[in-house]
Parts: sequence; C-alpha cells; structure tokens
Amino acid sequence: MERVAVFPLAEVLVPHQPADPAVIVSGTPTTGSVSVTGITGVEVGVWEMSSGAAAQGLHHERLRITGA
Repeated sequence: MERVAVFPLAEVLVPHQPADPAVIVSGTPTTGSVSVTGITGVEVGVWEMSSGAAAQGLHHERLRITGA
C-alpha cells in the first residue's frame, strides 16, 4: 500500500503578488499559489486571491495541470 500524505491546507503559507493591472476590476487584489505535492504528473497545491475583483482571465501560471 502506498503512503498517503495529509496536509492541513489552511496552514499553508501562500506568498502573494499584485494581480495584473489589466484584469483588475476593483480594489487591489493579489494572487498566489504554492505547490503541496505531485501525483503522477499533476501538481497539487493551494491558490488564493485576496479581496478585490478581477476580470475573467485572471490566472496564475501554477494552475496548469500536466499529464494525462
């Protein structure tokens, strides 16, 4: 049997950067992500966005899923 990892995701520190000004609708939102683990070509992590609003199209490079 493979080992299973358990992560208390609410405790993961996610560094933030300002959102791209081209997609900000209101406020000064920031976004960030951090990888927690990987499973056969898939990166598993946490993505956050602070208060504010952004237009559709806001994304973070780490949200990509790779593999089959």
